[in-house]
Amino acid sequence: MAVAAISVALVATTAACGSDDDSSGSEGGGQVTLAFTWWGDPNRAKVTQDAVAAFERKNPNIKVTTTYTGYADYFTKLATQTAGGDAPDVFQMDYRYLSEYGSRGVLADLDQTGQGTLDLANVPEVLADTGKWDGKRYAIPFGQTTGVVVYDKAFFTSAGINPPEASWTWDAFGALAGQLSAKGGGKVAGSVDASYLEDGFEIWLRQQGKALYNAEGKLAFTEADLVQWWDLWAKLRASKAVTEPTVTVPGATGDVTKNGLIRKVAAMDFGTSSNASAYGTDIGLINYPGEAAKAGQYIKPSMLLSAYARGKHPKEAAALINFLINDPDAGKILGVSRGVPPNSTIAQSISSSLKPIDQQILAYITEMTPKVGPPPVPPPAGDGQIQQLLVRITQDVWFGRQQPAAAAKAFFSQAETELQ
Repeated sequence: MAVAAISVALVATTAACGSDDDSSGSEGGGQVTLAFTWWGDPNRAKVTQDAVAAFERKNPNIKVTTTYTGYADYFTKLATQTAGGDAPDVFQMDYRYLSEYGSRGVLADLDQTGQGTLDLANVPEVLADTGKWDGKRYAIPFGQTTGVVVYDKAFFTSAGINPPEASWTWDAFGALAGQLSAKGGGKVAGSVDASYLEDGFEIWLRQQGKALYNAEGKLAFTEADLVQWWDLWAKLRASKAVTEPTVTVPGATGDVTKNGLIRKVAAMDFGTSSNASAYGTDIGLINYPGEAAKAGQYIKPSMLLSAYARGKHPKEAAALINFLINDPDAGKILGVSRGVPPNSTIAQSISSSLKPIDQQILAYITEMTPKVGPPPVPPPAGDGQIQQLLVRITQDVWFGRQQPAAAAKAFFSQAETELQ
């Protein structure tokens, strides 16, 4: 899972983008070549390439070239490709970038290009519709996920401390993190400091009856809300209950392999269930603190699949998407590598064959589904930049470069520019 392995794999895989200009189309009997790209680690790459190979066996007239990279570089590369008119035929899409790419006109309307090919009958409508923006279906969920607190079961056992329960509050979280830090002896903190995490901030806002964005795509919270969120974590840092800034920074890049829990310098971390297997096998999963009072979590796509609007083979692109979502063989191969499968029938059918950690993830989603709140309005164009902005300005607060009130003003000023 090393970054070097990702880089080597990216160079080693085929880098072609866009359709093969020499193909005459599958309907005419000629060979069609599709380009498919995604973000992830080598483990996800292995199962994805195996699923693509199964698709090629069932569709011998379609060849699929594949590439992948880490999340940190993925959208930089995709932005360059779409701007140059050389995007892959099928590519992984992030929920928080959907409106941005949809507004550029580079995503195919799958209700049109996939008509007669894409089947969403077994994907819950509320989940399927998260791939819509401005009334058009620009993406199909490739997995489902929700927020989660992951904890190191072995450390809890060695510390003689009971794991958290679903009814825990934010105060209970702070107290528990403090107890764990005391047992860590200065080497292991109770939790990673998650004050930079947009997903976490959004869940906390929803627990307060607020939201990240309103229907017009503007910020729906106040500077005071952001300061209150930062103050919550500042108190935890002051009491040594969470990781110090220098320890937190590597994991704040979006690379889950560098977070404090995997590095064994924290006993708990905040994330999403679709990434839980990256933490290892001896872990526990629990909902966010504060959920018992008012649900802030919601089921969302861990990632989605989109097709390039200018791709030369839209029907074949839709066929690949449909296979990855609905084919039982693909379901067995992919497992929960991108979160629980969006197709409910597939999810049920693979449960008994999953590894114990993957069964744990599936059980967590199953348990949480009836408890979570409704999904919010789709994030507006620019949300990807807002996500990065929150990380950057939160780090200014961590290192004392700005006081919280001034940092909140700076955040709002820059965010309003991004959201115009």
